[in-house]
Amino acid sequence: THKMMYPNQVRSGRKTYIRNLYREDASARLVRRVGLIGSWISVMAFAVALGNQFYTELRHLPFISRLYVMATNYLTTRDLALWVVMISVIVAGLAWIWLAKWLHDRLLAENEATGIQSATDLYWTPEGVIHQRLWLKILLQVLLIVGCVLLLLAALNGALPDPGQAWI
Repeated sequence: THKMMYPNQVRSGRKTYIRNLYREDASARLVRRVGLIGSWISVMAFAVALGNQFYTELRHLPFISRLYVMATNYLTTRDLALWVVMISVIVAGLAWIWLAKWLHDRLLAENEATGIQSATDLYWTPEGVIHQRLWLKILLQVLLIVGCVLLLLAALNGALPDPGQAWI
């Protein structure tokens, strides 16, 4: 880094560096797209499940009333949406875990290739930080996958109240 660079400039440079690492590798680009698509599908399906669960409380909102005109069996629709959430979260989570491991290995290889082991280089990352970020990303994805599986199992076993019923 240059001594006159502000921290925001350093962060922006590092983001660009990471983005270019993804762009250079075709498999990383593909897995990143799978992760993004799976994440978006899971968010939309979770919104549908929440909308069905709380339809009676949220039906006065214009978006909800337009979205659920066709839905008549809210319980089945909610459970189907939770199935979609679980499957898409598992696919996206595995993609993000693979991508985190790929980035971990790539950053370690770049550190070794440059031979620079100090913070004077803008793109150098300490090995301890690289390992911590990998395990944090893996832990977060595993927790998200387990949470979605437990939510689906709770819905299928009747632990969640039926849509439109009180929670108390």
